[in-house]
Amino acid sequence: MRYTGIDMPVIGSEYSVAGIVDILSRATCVDNIHKDTPNYMHTSAAIEQPQAFPKMSRVSIQRMGQANGIFQGIFGTLGIPFHEVHPRTWQKTMHRGIRAKTTKLKSFAMADRMGIDKELSEGATEALLIAEWYRRNES
Repeated sequence: MRYTGIDMPVIGSEYSVAGIVDILSRATCVDNIHKDTPNYMHTSAAIEQPQAFPKMSRVSIQRMGQANGIFQGIFGTLGIPFHEVHPRTWQKTMHRGIRAKTTKLKSFAMADRMGIDKELSEGATEALLIAEWYRRNES
């Protein structure tokens, strides 16, 4: 089973449709084991619940929900089981025992402990941590 974590792609304070397309195109590449079966046939996903922040515009908040809905619709259409997780839920587990000032630094520290590539962006690092949280907690 493959586990995919989704940390919504952002450009400035708005969600990027190009980022969504990029994530999904990588999730549906051909599996090495099953040459004719797309990877999504063996995938389970966790999507971080979108959260509005103070001073976000109404348009940005709407786009956040829209991006989340795009993922849910595509996963549902492809039959990919998915779970929405609140940021504090996965962070509570994945950041346990890490001392750092910000969640970003905690995520990078945990990724380092797990041997995840240090060159990844914050979003990619958190997406991997969300996927690992889901793998550990899937029932």
